[in-house]
Amino acid sequence: MVNWFTALAGGMLCASQAAETEFQMSLGLLPGPESHEICWSTRAGYNYELQVSEDLGAWSPTGVIVAGDGTGVCHPVPVDAPQRYFRVRETTDAHAGAFLLLPEPDTEVDLHEGVCFAFDLDVLDALPSKIHIYQRTAGTSDWEIIGTLTEFTEIDGIRLLRGSAIWIAPSPGCYEVQAAVVDAAGLVTATATRHVDIGQNEAPQIVITSGPVSPSANSQTATFGTTVTDSEDDIAKVEFYDNGELIGTDKVPPYGDEIVPVGGGRNSLYRGLHSITAKAYDTRGAVGETAQAYELEITGGNARPELTITGPAPGSTIAVGDPLTLHFTASDPDGPSDLLRIDAVDLATLEKISDQVPPFDNLTFDTTGWQPGTHTIRLYATDVGGAESRPRELQLYLDDTGTGPTFARELALQISDPVSAAPSNESFTGVEASTSPFSGGVASGMQLDDGIILTSGLAELWNGGDASEGASESLDAGFQNYREPGDPLLEQYVAGFETFDAASLEFDVFSTNGQLEIEYQFGSEEYDEWVNSYNDAFLITINGVVSSFVPDCSDIVAVSSVNQVTPANEHLFLDDDDDILPLVAEPNHGSRVEYDGMIARLRVFAFVTPNQTHRVRLVIGDVNDDQLDSALMVGSVLSRPAFR
Repeated sequence: MVNWFTALAGGMLCASQAAETEFQMSLGLLPGPESHEICWSTRAGYNYELQVSEDLGAWSPTGVIVAGDGTGVCHPVPVDAPQRYFRVRETTDAHAGAFLLLPEPDTEVDLHEGVCFAFDLDVLDALPSKIHIYQRTAGTSDWEIIGTLTEFTEIDGIRLLRGSAIWIAPSPGCYEVQAAVVDAAGLVTATATRHVDIGQNEAPQIVITSGPVSPSANSQTATFGTTVTDSEDDIAKVEFYDNGELIGTDKVPPYGDEIVPVGGGRNSLYRGLHSITAKAYDTRGAVGETAQAYELEITGGNARPELTITGPAPGSTIAVGDPLTLHFTASDPDGPSDLLRIDAVDLATLEKISDQVPPFDNLTFDTTGWQPGTHTIRLYATDVGGAESRPRELQLYLDDTGTGPTFARELALQISDPVSAAPSNESFTGVEASTSPFSGGVASGMQLDDGIILTSGLAELWNGGDASEGASESLDAGFQNYREPGDPLLEQYVAGFETFDAASLEFDVFSTNGQLEIEYQFGSEEYDEWVNSYNDAFLITINGVVSSFVPDCSDIVAVSSVNQVTPANEHLFLDDDDDILPLVAEPNHGSRVEYDGMIARLRVFAFVTPNQTHRVRLVIGDVNDDQLDSALMVGSVLSRPAFR
């Protein structure tokens, strides 16, 4: 049942109920011109929404939603026009707002974690028309709507939001949040106010306490003792630098005893002076650096060869089919005869070439058959003693007609709405061959028709017709003792397992609206055989806040959280033969999606500060090994008004 009470601001509306359908109202003047207050009495089991209008025609929510308890309530109201009309709507809520599961009362989160909203829609009479989310600073009366959810579905009898809803607060503080569901008839069901404390992350601290013997007559393994402290105890990784150049990373305590080297080669420090520094990163992006370097000298033994790329200039454009000649200088402190070879690999095609004949000053790729777009070339030199130079990379653009956007920008433009979420400041990390645009997804059995695909293998395998139970490409680019690196943030969400072959796309979007939405699907060759053994996963983050959760916020979307044997999310899993194949017409069976299982189409709903730039990051990786690859398909990135 719905009842409206209307009053002109400047008076006080007091309502008392004699019966469910009978109301007495009186209007009285307030004490002074600066005090405007709406008052009404409430009934337990009912909820009340206060709305405002200038003309009694168009009404807007004020954000005030009150759960009735049988007493009277009053709310101050702003009057910034000659007149304002207010009305209060009474609705029945048989479940006392029980559809809101998260955040729980008195929740404490870090600013870089975000507030995840979860709902039990099964307690409602039907799927909602929309859900409004409100927030205010604790102790104030001004509510602000931060998001409106409209995508709901029912799968196997389970009602759910089609994705995850995350509020990314603008600053630390004490907040109150509230949700209100609107049904098809316009009835509003509100929840009680939930208190949320949002804290500020602190940077970790790191000190190098020990290292290789100095001076030393022989090469030394890069092994260090460190002391790393963090108030939240959530260290993601520690990076080590030699004379300012990154030499490796350690992601497992005690940080420094097993450094994974950058690029190919062995984790050794060769003849010369070394000034070792380190940076410690936590999972929320805070960084702490060593205040003092660890100095050491190696006086004898082999020296590391050196390599510098001299041409073409970074960002140059090469015509497809033309020879791509790389010019460089290579040297070795032990003399020219100590150089053994130069290796180069194109990270878009994985084509590798080598030169083992002096004078070691150029290498040439045949670009016939290469696809236009960004190509990253990686080079390194090896000497007869097995020492390898630090790897060097050069990014070029191949085109038929002239310069064009970078690889990262092409990808971001493919999925971003140019009006509401135009991309800028794009970057891609990984092997270009792992990522590409795609189209024809629906014909291949997906629920997204076009977009981009990021994989931990080769992107071109995505629609191979499910020809293999384990189509894979480990992206080993030919470097000795080396696999493509993983992602430290991803490792924090997969129970500490190491990750490999990560592909990451980042870009900024400027949004005048307060709600970012990202549509995606996930597929993996780890299904069905390797569930709970190899948990390939991905993350979607906004401003560093992880946002790609299952609808109840209990876990990120990954192989181990959405599959055929996990009851909580089994309804989101699509089996290749039982669910995907029936969607594919017979002529398209040979090009249906390759992955042995997928999740249903979901969205990230992120409530952000409007009229600001927000950083979007998409990353995927192999977990625990570099085989049996997985894919993240992204269909769109757009922004909507918070209230609609």
